[in-house]
Amino acid sequence: MKTIYAVTAYLAGDAHGHSYVVGIFTDPNAARNAADTEHARRGGKYATVITVHNDNQYSPETFRVAKEVYRRKSGLEIFRARNLTA
Repeated sequence: MKTIYAVTAYLAGDAHGHSYVVGIFTDPNAARNAADTEHARRGGKYATVITVHNDNQYSPETFRVAKEVYRRKSGLEIFRARNLTA
């Protein structure tokens, strides 16, 4: 069984809005590089998130609660966080 790293981009960090898969990786460093590159390429409008999955396994319960191991916040998420604490 291999560990799979899925990189997804979410507009303004909203998981219920527009999103797309950046890539699927077996190397965590390659996944992080892709997440950081895509975040920069999109000018910070999209949050990029890495989740961990096991290959050839699926269940609705585990898919919905996939473990998030990295998140590069969107500019809007950072703005909101700063204004909530100010």
